[in-house]
Amino acid sequence: MYDQAEELAQDDSLKSKILPSPHRTCPTFDGDHGDDLRNRVRHLYRQKVAGSAIHEVMDLPCTDDGACPYQQAWDFEPDEYDVLVGHYAHANIPSVVENRTIVIDEFAEEALVTPFDDPDTVVSAFLSRRRGLPFDDWTDFVEHRYERRAEAVS
Repeated sequence: MYDQAEELAQDDSLKSKILPSPHRTCPTFDGDHGDDLRNRVRHLYRQKVAGSAIHEVMDLPCTDDGACPYQQAWDFEPDEYDVLVGHYAHANIPSVVENRTIVIDEFAEEALVTPFDDPDTVVSAFLSRRRGLPFDDWTDFVEHRYERRAEAVS
């Protein structure tokens, strides 16, 4: 589908780029350095560890001669392209979504929504770190979420 999206952009004379994916551009993710290491990096990636973080923290053989092809593929200026084609998880990267219209052809809740077993603790911590919100903690939010909604949105 990426190639199709890129082709559609080019048909309309738009400059496009397919965003890098470690699965498509990293030799370690591809298994060139053994199945054990491939399985390890893929496991981390499935646990929502970004490909860039995996490359920064781990001493991967794909970086022995400098930057991995995956890292090199991220060396571009997004503003030079009219259309960026990628995975919905790329929507979490500010540099590729700022000042753009984002189109996601499927809703992958697990990539965009984080469930919490104890939302009261998480929401209270969030509210305590954000100035200007009209709620002090979870209880305040729950008790006043409707009457203070307009104030909170603004």
